[in-house]
Amino acid sequence: MLSRRAKGWLLVAIVAGAVVTWHEELWALKRRWDDARDFAARVGDPALYEACFAKSFRGPECERWRVKAQPNPEYWPYPDKPAFAWPEAPKKQVYKPGMTRVEYFEALCEAEAGEFIYKTVKADGIYMIRPRVKETEERMRDRYGTEDPYGYGQGDVWPSQLGVPGGQMIGPVVHHRFSPPAYRFIETPMLPLPTSHTNRGLFDESFVATANSTARYRSFSAPTGGRYVDYRAATTDTLKSQVGFVWRGIRRLYDRELGVAGGEVAVVDLETNEILGLRRGFIMGQRLTTGGLWWLTGATCPRYAAFDELAKIRRRNKDVDYLMLFLPKVAIPEYQKAKD
Repeated sequence: MLSRRAKGWLLVAIVAGAVVTWHEELWALKRRWDDARDFAARVGDPALYEACFAKSFRGPECERWRVKAQPNPEYWPYPDKPAFAWPEAPKKQVYKPGMTRVEYFEALCEAEAGEFIYKTVKADGIYMIRPRVKETEERMRDRYGTEDPYGYGQGDVWPSQLGVPGGQMIGPVVHHRFSPPAYRFIETPMLPLPTSHTNRGLFDESFVATANSTARYRSFSAPTGGRYVDYRAATTDTLKSQVGFVWRGIRRLYDRELGVAGGEVAVVDLETNEILGLRRGFIMGQRLTTGGLWWLTGATCPRYAAFDELAKIRRRNKDVDYLMLFLPKVAIPEYQKAKD
């Protein structure tokens, strides 16, 4: 028979062993979720997803087969320049055990979200370094299917719904208080250009004429007004833009698990690849009755409706052209004049 002290020590050993095993299982589960959160690893295969689902009851390792990741390459114009570097994530951890999704979203907004402007420049046009690939509804309902749900839909999607990439970013000389400032032109990499809309007479014939060009870049402008029929397309091997902008999705501990996602957009000096300004924001996706998320709607920050004049009028923190609530503060359109 064991003494009372021996029984006590035996109980302690059993409990300690159970705690160690539980801790190891938690870390193993976290590693599996980390694999699922790895956007680049999303290969997408419905058959493998169903097989994995049947075997592990929808374990996190199945997520990599659920939806295939969309590649969004960057097109830097001057590879001989110093490499661009994103700012490091804040070292202080915002997440605390037991936080609700709302509490976590609010904490991230307070600690990290905002506009950070380091230097302003005059600019008639701007270069789109990383055009966004158009996402499907399936990806926008997937917790891990989109790299940057916060930034998606801000006007830099290629191809855009109406065929003009960055159409909300170019416009007439005079803008009014109900629309943000715009640039004279926007330049993009030489990507395939949809011309189906031009065949219905919605766009200028220059869209069809430049569709199969072998030049390095495309240029879009609206020289006479802001209507789609006024847009012009051209090709070039040399950029006129002095500045560009680039985006990325960011990850924070347990963000997607709680239905929160973050993203950054940076305005860059193309001659030096120096960051001139940065916006970091977060979205808390709308919950669906199916248990999933819908990333195209939800609460967002920075809360532009609280401090930006145009957003106050619209009463929205995010809109189709809300990229232009930030870019002109850093790369200021030189030719535009405001009108009440």
